[in-house]
Amino acid sequence: MKLWNYHLTNISKNVWTQRFLRIVLGVILIYAGYAKLGHANVVAENLMLLQILPWSIVNILAMWLLCFEIFAGVLLIAGIWLRALSSLIIGFCVICIGLIVYAIAQELNMHCGCFVTSPTGDARNWVSLWKEGLILLSSIWLWSTTRSS
Repeated sequence: MKLWNYHLTNISKNVWTQRFLRIVLGVILIYAGYAKLGHANVVAENLMLLQILPWSIVNILAMWLLCFEIFAGVLLIAGIWLRALSSLIIGFCVICIGLIVYAIAQELNMHCGCFVTSPTGDARNWVSLWKEGLILLSSIWLWSTTRSS
């Protein structure tokens, strides 16, 4: 455990590593949100496919999620509210991974994910969770190396 704490302390002192991760994660979130912004209807259809939300809020939630991704990416790049923001991104990733696992377990033909909104592409499978997992791990690392204010 001491070795892990030693490495975590040394990495967290490296401001450039944290900045690099912030910028990469921020660009990924902005790109993911922007790529789906023109296809918000497909995101809403995939949310309806899960059948766990009331139909009346699906469209609003789909647009809100896309705007959240873009806004979170901009705040990450700017370095504003890093600890709180990384906590929100961790929660967002956990929910997304949970919903995708639910869709795969229920054998739903879901085509939505971080960067995918095409109804003609391959459906989500267990292997396709690696992107969400990388974003989750990056957010956890960012949260753990950011000091609380």
